[in-house]
Amino acid sequence: MGVQTTASARHRTSRVRRGIRSGGIAAFIVAIVATSLGSGGIAQASGVGGDASDDPPSSGSELSVSVSRISAADRYDLAAEIGKRVSPGASNVVYLASGASFPDALSAGPAASVNFAPLLLVPPDSVPASVAASLTRLDPLVVKVIGGPASVSDAVVATVRTLAPHALVSRISGSDRYAVSRAVVADAYPDGVTGVMVATGRDFPDALSAGAVAGAVRVPVLLVDGGAAFADGPTVTLLRDLNAFIVTIVGGPTSVSDGIQSTINPGGGVLRVTGANRYEVSLNLAGFDAPTTRRSTWPRARTTPTRSPVVFSRPRRTPQCSSCRRIASPRACSRCSPAKARRT
Repeated sequence: MGVQTTASARHRTSRVRRGIRSGGIAAFIVAIVATSLGSGGIAQASGVGGDASDDPPSSGSELSVSVSRISAADRYDLAAEIGKRVSPGASNVVYLASGASFPDALSAGPAASVNFAPLLLVPPDSVPASVAASLTRLDPLVVKVIGGPASVSDAVVATVRTLAPHALVSRISGSDRYAVSRAVVADAYPDGVTGVMVATGRDFPDALSAGAVAGAVRVPVLLVDGGAAFADGPTVTLLRDLNAFIVTIVGGPTSVSDGIQSTINPGGGVLRVTGANRYEVSLNLAGFDAPTTRRSTWPRARTTPTRSPVVFSRPRRTPQCSSCRRIASPRACSRCSPAKARRT
């Protein structure tokens, strides 16, 4: 099934899965459709035909969804448009991160979610008109700028202070993407957490999938250098201070090494979610029984309300069980196992 647990964590797995389902994951599919990193477009889908209960649909039933698209000229306008869905009125808190690279925004997503805040993207040296309009509309009391001046320049921060005159604007930064991730987590979860999701910061797919589920259950995503032999001292210290009930590693040993797993065990157990590729990791993480899914590529998925899992899909090809037609792993559907799944 792509999920591995230590002996001390195995009995807790069902509790984690129940928590994922309870985090606002209900009878709606939200699909984020994107074909490139530079163009906007989100398709939201709801009303899953025949998949609202544990009983499989009758033979020959089709996966039926109603789809609408949120589109914009670029990732910055699209993030602003999504922000309107997250916070249609004013918002106490706004997160601001670079749209030119993925790491800072991946850490910021779950943190924004736990604060019920929109996440806006900016280029390193300017504030797009759509983002400026969003800041004026939101009139926040707090703006958290994620990353150092190389990611979001001081000139941008000065502009933000002008656009949000009532806000306390602060910067959360660090020496590298991993230090930034630790700082974001420590800032957003000062009282500790029930769990932490750990993903490599070398690439975006695993952390993106983790971010959506983490947002649903209100836990952070912590980025690590997945190729390192062991977890570094600051990461181990943060995990100890967070007093996490369980740590979930996203991806196999090629993404996050076994050495890292051996050094981050908080005493409560470690859960590893794996898969043959990024698509299967995404599906296994989301959970076969979760009726709500999102399909996406970076960067659009980073700015969506993280209240349901992200499921990666190649363009026009969604993993689907050949028997019950539900979205399922390309290897097998948990409902019809050992029925094989097909690509459509």
